[in-house]
Formats: sequence, C-alpha cells, structure tokens
Amino acid sequence: MPINRRLFLTFMGSFALVRCAGITDINEEFIFTAGLRENKKYFVYFGKMKDLSYFTIELPFEVHSVVQNILNKNEVIVIEKRGAHFAHIDFIKRKIISIFKLPEEREFVGHGLINPITKKLIITTRKVTKEVYHQKENGAYQPMHAISGIENNGLLSFFVYKHSQWVFEKEIYSGVAEPHQLIFNEKDNTFWVANGLDQTKEMLKSRFACLTQFDGQKSTLLANYDFKPDEKGYIADLGHLSIASNGNIILGAYVYYKDKSKNSGGRMISFNKTLSEFNIYTGKEMPLKDEAFNITYLKGENKFLAVCPGEDKIFKINADTLKVEKIVKLKNGLEPGGLISTKIKGEYFWLNNKGGLIINNNLQIIKSFKLDKNYFPSPHLELLKV
Repeated sequence: MPINRRLFLTFMGSFALVRCAGITDINEEFIFTAGLRENKKYFVYFGKMKDLSYFTIELPFEVHSVVQNILNKNEVIVIEKRGAHFAHIDFIKRKIISIFKLPEEREFVGHGLINPITKKLIITTRKVTKEVYHQKENGAYQPMHAISGIENNGLLSFFVYKHSQWVFEKEIYSGVAEPHQLIFNEKDNTFWVANGLDQTKEMLKSRFACLTQFDGQKSTLLANYDFKPDEKGYIADLGHLSIASNGNIILGAYVYYKDKSKNSGGRMISFNKTLSEFNIYTGKEMPLKDEAFNITYLKGENKFLAVCPGEDKIFKINADTLKVEKIVKLKNGLEPGGLISTKIKGEYFWLNNKGGLIINNNLQIIKSFKLDKNYFPSPHLELLKV
C-alpha cells in the first residue's frame, strides 16, 4: 500500500550538538563525511582533507550513509541504518534542518542518491511488520539482515526538494529482495540497485537476491537479474556495487553454499552491462569474512580497492578478471572502516576505529591521524565538495 503523504512525519531538528576538534575554517574545497558511534551515542563526522581535523554533529539515530544535496551543496542527507529516519543537515552552519520519519511498516535500508536528471532523492527502503518497525524504538538490537516478516519487500522511496525541504513523493517496487546500495551511471542515464537477502541462512531456499536497472528519467525498470539457486549450489546475497570504465557492474556479495562448506563467504562478482554474463571470483584469497563494501574504482589502472568487515586488510583487485593483485594487512589493531578516493590523483582516504589514513595507489600510508574519542565509524564514506 503506497505511503499517504499526510502520514509522512517531519520533525524539525532540535537535536544538534556540535563538537569541534581544531577546525577554524570549514568553507574549503573538500570534506569527508561518515557516521560515527560511541557506545549508545551517534554522530555524523565532517573532516577536512587538508589537515585531517574534524567536527561532529550528534544525532538521535545511527548513521549508515550520507548523500550531498546537489541542489544546495552546503547540505547533506544522513540516512539511518535500518530505521525510519533521515536527517537533513546544513554542515556549513552545523545545523540540523529537519528529521524525517517514515510511517509504520516502512524502514530505510541505508543508502540513497540524488538523481542528477530529475533532482529527486531516492532511498532504498523495505516493507516491515509493525513489530519489526518498533524494534529500534524499543532499543532492541537489529542485525543488518534482520527478517522483515514480509515477502517481496523491496522498495525505492522518492523525495522532491520543495521550499528547502525534502518532501515524500512516491515509492516504487525495487525487486523480490530488499534493496541496499544504488548507483547512478551518467554514461547511459540509468541507475542500478543491488537487492540483497532478507532471510536467515535456514530460510534461503525461498528467497534470492537480484540486480536491477532503472531508467534515470522515468524510474521504470529496464533490466533484472535474479540470483536464483543454481546447479553449483550457491546463493548470492548482494550489498554494494560500483561501475567500471567499461560499463561492467562490480558487486561485493556474500555467497552461501548449500553444503555449508568453507567456500561460503564474501566474494566479488562482475556483470557485463547487458546482464548476459557474470563472473564470481573464486581465487584462494577468497572468501572474505563478509561482503566487500566501499568499492573504490581506480580510473587510471582498471582496478579497484575494496575493504571488508572483519578483515584488517585492503584489497587491490583487477576490474576485468576480479583477481586479487595485492593485499595490505593493517597493523596496530586497526579494524575495517570506510575507504574512498580523494580528489588528489592516486590518494585514498580510510576511516576506521583508530582514526584515519591517507594511502596511495600502492597502498602505502602517506598520512595518519587519530580520533579523540573511542568512535566506531560507519563503513561508508563520502567526499563533499563545497
């Protein structure tokens, strides 16, 4: 049942609590942003690329990802991790403009984008039962693959920017499984959605993930590939994706094997742009402990970098063959964090539980810094231009 606009609640922000760590002038060219967690307190992080200083804004929910508003580059949309909220923030003024809340039986999965053609905000969403919806409000832990209680629950929620506010417009069906990350391809004006599983391992027989492509102007479905169980005995759970220069779709996935062998785990998958061929990398470096995220494409080398929860390593991978060409193991107890390309050619920024790193194409550390509290960052970094 479509969402009634009158039921879509808006809460004007009174939650802003700003901490500063050495920033004197925020209005410079590039800033990193990500969610942070400290015990049961939640923040969004904004760090300067120039000197790696930062400030935080406290939020009433845990942040999964951040989207810059292309209609006002001083603003971001901060999306809750498995919950009903997103915050609209002016990070130059360091102020929460508003917090939006979905009605019952809907929750955001964690990712969004602003369509450069229609200028609409699109956020991956899923239908859930009332019991699941209220789990977070009651303080219950909800794992990333918590069961929604509803079949065919994948949705995309659309919002339009009116009078400096994001207003709910509509929702469309995304796929049999719930959507996680989506990405826009400006070469053909389409967007792709990685739709993941919504079940425990014991219930995988009745569900499958899918990769979907939508028209950028009309938001109509153009293509769909269902990862149904095949003769090899595995099921792929999709989460995060990137687009290579040749148009191939690179996916971080968790692959379950029915025989519960050691082959189950995180693997890389590559699709050609027509979805007629795909490749699952099965080299000895795989499987990972979980799916890869923050797939960062190296434009000059036809390779990409990937990090993975539970792995204290950075992987450099060939975009054509998916072969792992280099692995760098991090020292000093560094846990996985977000990884993103900077605007300096050949440099990449990494944020994790101990602080941050700037690394180069050869995965050598150029700079490092520490956070002044025991923060744990979300795995998704964005680079803002102001």
